[in-house]
Amino acid sequence: MTSQVLIIGAGPYGVSIALELHRRGIPFIICGKLFSLWHQHTLTQASLRSDVHVSEVFTQDRRFKLDRYLDQSPFQSEARRVSAGRVPVRVFREYLKHVESKLPFPVIDEHVVHVERDHTGHFIALTAQGRDIHAAQVVLACGIEAHRNLPHGLESLGEERVSHSWQVNQYEQATGQRVLVVGSGQSAAEAVSLLRKSNEVTWLHRTQPVYYADPIALPRPVFALAMRGAHVFSFMPQWLRHRLRKHLLGTTVTPDMKVELNSENVTRIEADVESLRLEIQGTVVRSASMGQCFDKVVACTGYRYRLKNLKMMAPSLREAIACESEIPLLDRRFMTSVAGLYIVGAMAELKHGPAMRFMSGTRTTAILIGSAIEARSVN
Repeated sequence: MTSQVLIIGAGPYGVSIALELHRRGIPFIICGKLFSLWHQHTLTQASLRSDVHVSEVFTQDRRFKLDRYLDQSPFQSEARRVSAGRVPVRVFREYLKHVESKLPFPVIDEHVVHVERDHTGHFIALTAQGRDIHAAQVVLACGIEAHRNLPHGLESLGEERVSHSWQVNQYEQATGQRVLVVGSGQSAAEAVSLLRKSNEVTWLHRTQPVYYADPIALPRPVFALAMRGAHVFSFMPQWLRHRLRKHLLGTTVTPDMKVELNSENVTRIEADVESLRLEIQGTVVRSASMGQCFDKVVACTGYRYRLKNLKMMAPSLREAIACESEIPLLDRRFMTSVAGLYIVGAMAELKHGPAMRFMSGTRTTAILIGSAIEARSVN
């Protein structure tokens, strides 16, 4: 298969960019599992951190406005309540199914496992099913899966006993188990809230949780401005961008979780995971320092974004990308130092700011990449 553009990833960023290219009449191919984060890797009982107006798939004609969908869907009766607070995952999944049914282009439901450049500077991609795709330009919208982070004290225990919060299918239905939840943020809080109902839960957090409605502990008007002003961030001097990122990277927990997290059937420990000296003992994980055993460990330890995590990229292609602290350096239109190769989403935060960690960043991303690809196509 050959196309002008290949989009790798079919989450909100990949789909929003595809919709913008479709609007501009630019040929493209998009590969990936549609919205898999919310369909397969999010707790069903959870809710989105962001509000309605920044939790939707972007299009210039606003056809996928979430509040409009709620007014017309089976969830109409609760639309007002949802608009005033957090959007339940079960509702958001139905919204995404609605988006999927209305997409004006096909999505190849295959993972890309290898990308390289040929001698002409064009890109060749290979999917898990053996499909070859050739493209002049590539947009990497791969999401967060490849960047899962495990502390050193958990890495050696193996996937049979340790599940990252991404792997919800491995712990969402757990019952009657002794579970250790590791983490200080919203994912840990949601796991504790769910698991405490039918398991014996110990919650290990390195710092005390910061309770705040929004993902970043900023006054709501300031947070909203940071989300809407993503296009401004890339124009700031480097020193200011670094200072802002340092302030904005903290984790928070929504206040509605506080009562459950402080309930009597949750054992809380404030310590570093290394201090527990966890080890495999038969079929369980034992803490040598506590003398306590666990049937399951859930690591809500976030994501660490590094270019080296993108194993699909040929070594020669990765080596050609200029980086700072292992994160690709991008221009104002999300292009790497390799001509025609773009990276979007959380990996673009270094250049484009905190909005890139949220769906609100899709607007800026889609518009800028659409114009960049169109300009290169004309030239």
